[in-house]
Parts: sequence; C-alpha cells; structure tokens
Amino acid sequence: QGSLQHTPSRLRVSLRLIDSTSRAQTWSEVFDCAIGDVPGIPDQITRAIIATLENRAESSVLTGSQAKTTMAAYSSAMRGIKHLRGYATDDNEKALSLFRQALDLDPDYALAQAYLAFTEVVMNDYDAAPRTLLLDCKRRIDQALANDPHDGRIHWLLASVHSYLREFEDEKRQLERALALNPNDANAKASYGSAIASFGFHEEGLNEVREAMALNPFHPEWYWLSLGDAFLAAER
Repeated sequence: QGSLQHTPSRLRVSLRLIDSTSRAQTWSEVFDCAIGDVPGIPDQITRAIIATLENRAESSVLTGSQAKTTMAAYSSAMRGIKHLRGYATDDNEKALSLFRQALDLDPDYALAQAYLAFTEVVMNDYDAAPRTLLLDCKRRIDQALANDPHDGRIHWLLASVHSYLREFEDEKRQLERALALNPNDANAKASYGSAIASFGFHEEGLNEVREAMALNPFHPEWYWLSLGDAFLAAER
C-alpha cells in the first residue's frame, strides 16, 4: 500500500508492506526526492522491497524450526545460502566456508549441517556426483533432521538428494513434509511441482511451479528448469 505527496520541486512516496493473511504491517518506508530525481525512485523501492522479502523468507525458515541458534551462526548460514544461489566462480567455495563458520559458532546448527553436506554435492555437479558422496550427503542430512525435524528447508534438501539418487518416492515424501511444515516455501513448491508432474499429475505440477514463482517473483533461475520439467512430463 502506498501514497504520494508532491510539491512543484519534491516528491514523497510512503509505502507499507502488508501481510495479506493477517493484515499486519510488516514493513514501511518513506522515499523523499527532488522532482528531477524521480526516475531513480522505482529502483530504490524495488531494492528495498526485495531485501525485505528475502530477509523475511529466510527468517521464516528459522521461525519454522524448533532449534534456535546464535545470531552470528544464523548470519553466517544465511550468507552461505546466498552464495550457494549465486553464479560467480567462487560462490560455492564461499558458501562452503560460511557453513563451516556457522558450525564453528554452533556445532548443533542443523540447517548449517544440511547445507554444508549439500554444498559438497553441488560442487561435484549435483546428480553427477559420485554415488558414495550422495549417500554420505543423505546420511548427514538425515542426522541434521534428527537434530531438527521441524525445519522444512532440511526436508527440501534431503528431497533433492533423493532425486539425484533416483529415489523418487522418497523425494516426493520429503517435499510433502517440507510443505506441511511451511506451505509458503517457494523452493519446495517448485521442486514439488516438477516431481508430481513426473508422477502423472501434470496440471497440478505446473500449477505448483507457477505458484512458487508467484510466491518468489525474484526466484533463482532453476525454477525455470522445474517448470520445463513439468512441461516435459506433460509432453507439452
């Protein structure tokens, strides 16, 4: 929601971000500029909203977890996730270092344990990683879940490893658990859409991926692969 106020020389934009379910205000900001600087205002607003949504999305993962950690360990893990999503040549190495740093700060931090194992698989080319590494990753993420079974993101990571091992029933089961814990987890929704499409639920799968894209309009590029997989399964 927003409002505009202006004089001949200045513009003020007041914005509020409202939770559509509870109607609670979650963020507000005022942008004030000279009329000549108006073309730059949309970019400022977009950057502010993206940062707010990204922080709230990652915070929802921690909120869904019963195991709490220190703010320093949490910060390291969140920065690691951001690098793991990146495409720079050293992003994966930075992610690995940050997840290790999070575990140095809190050895029992289940989300960091799971992401550290998953990052090693990513660095070995996902489903092309050696089977021994995939099995070790699955074991370590299972251990992370034993430490914190209520973090939907860990179930999503485990589902990904099941997929690489071609254990598709287990993949589907873990994705369903992830979405039961957090129905608004866009990553799990995108993965679930392509998974159920491969089981023959073509329209449902396509709808799930599209909903994921609506939940996270600034989604990573792999959402397009999930959508493509769903179309491929539907022979479209």
